[in-house]
Amino acid sequence: MIPPEQPPHDAGLSESTSAAIIENTLDNIWAVNRDYEILYLNEVFCRAFQATFGVALTQGTKILDTLPEPMRLAWKERYDRAFSGERFVFIDRIETGGEPIHVEVSVNPILNQGQTMGAAMFARDITHRIHAEQEQASLEAQLQQAQKMEAIGRLAGGVAHDLNNMLGAILGFAELALQAEDRDRLEADLHEIRKAANRSADLTRQLLTFARRQAITPQILDLNHNVGSLLRMLRRIIGEDIEVVWEPAQDLGPVWMDPSQLDQILTNLCVNARDAITAGGRVTIQTTNRTLDEAYCTAHPEVMPGDYAVLTVRDNGCGMDDGTLSRLFEPFFTTKAVGKGTGLGLATVHGIVRQNGGHIAVRSAPGEGTTFGIFLPLHVPAEKTQPPPTPVPAPEPSGPGSHTILLVEDEPAILRLTRKMLEKQGYAVLSAGSPMEALQLARHHAGGLHLLLTDVIMPGMNGRELATQMQELQPDLRILFMSGYTADIITRHDAHHEDIHFLQKPFSIQELLGSVRRALGH
Repeated sequence: MIPPEQPPHDAGLSESTSAAIIENTLDNIWAVNRDYEILYLNEVFCRAFQATFGVALTQGTKILDTLPEPMRLAWKERYDRAFSGERFVFIDRIETGGEPIHVEVSVNPILNQGQTMGAAMFARDITHRIHAEQEQASLEAQLQQAQKMEAIGRLAGGVAHDLNNMLGAILGFAELALQAEDRDRLEADLHEIRKAANRSADLTRQLLTFARRQAITPQILDLNHNVGSLLRMLRRIIGEDIEVVWEPAQDLGPVWMDPSQLDQILTNLCVNARDAITAGGRVTIQTTNRTLDEAYCTAHPEVMPGDYAVLTVRDNGCGMDDGTLSRLFEPFFTTKAVGKGTGLGLATVHGIVRQNGGHIAVRSAPGEGTTFGIFLPLHVPAEKTQPPPTPVPAPEPSGPGSHTILLVEDEPAILRLTRKMLEKQGYAVLSAGSPMEALQLARHHAGGLHLLLTDVIMPGMNGRELATQMQELQPDLRILFMSGYTADIITRHDAHHEDIHFLQKPFSIQELLGSVRRALGH
């Protein structure tokens, strides 16, 4: 069989074809001899070099002589490495007077019969790729920071829950002992127990706020009014030797937040400002209206575009370096001396602001003071609706002695304490250590039940599910939830709405009795 005739095969590309390929590539290509004289340059490199350095290159030009002085030594070393036979790739940042250019350069020796005759360079503009990588790195860093804050937030919430249970027992038993008739000998020590427990409870509240899950009661606030009412207290905190300047904005829009959280923000920021000022100095507190656009929010993805009221606290103290700024909102990070700070102050501010849908901007430099900008979304009133009808209290006598309370709590110490508190006030109490036990008690109880007082998170069944089943047994049963868990856990189990009564642990006798009375409609 005779094979078909094949067209003649060229041994290689023609010189004109090779030149056309090189000239039409997007890469910069040039070659130099060992005297750094240009042997070859394509049109792309020629145009780019002239645009960058203002020099028109030709064959024979000594390329090092055309470079700016700061670049010559580095490029000479690269050429010399190629002359020694080394092949390598590097990335260079070239300053142009405007935005810098990033290039990736492949360096190859030109060999002839084993001898290095010069160097061939292939360079590609990768500025867009570098910008994309930097943006990706920035997003990853923001994600890692968010994940770290979320993980520590979960830890803080769990720790606060356990502490709240134990602190509730300490506070409650101390109060009961203080109410005993023969208490003279124990009174001083019991007061100290209660004082220490109250300080610990304050710490758990800080942890919950840092975790952005503190149960709050937001309302419409006029920042100018609320800040103005705090000035006397803030001046005492800051000290007489530091001037406090108050600059309220005209026509400042209202915000929606818990007033106590505003107190925490201002207190923490003013304490930090005071500590940054060594002698004398000034702290300026200011309010303004500000609109954040899409461009700003693209650079700060944690914030939404819209209208904000901005609370600014500025000091002329020592300022912070970049290292400190990068860790500013980390919990337990502090630059203060041992015993002078917990490292929770700014983490708490961060938690409050994020909980309220806001944003924090910080500007600082060593020796130039620090400015904190707290951006809080302006409150937009919802359309007015008819208020829900006020529930009619069940026709029961108002005295405690006629009411029976089903108490459900999986922590034995809290169960015993709460029962004792209620019985001391004359309530009849059925206590259960689990939801299943509570259901059994309810089914076998001969008389009526007036109130279910239950923990929210318990093994096997949560408080909301228990309440639903109990109201199937007795539709007019009132419900009071209690929990030492954080507010997001409570919300997740549908037990934190305006029409549902809630008692935050740890609680005092008065707080417990007040919540019980309100839940019963008294």
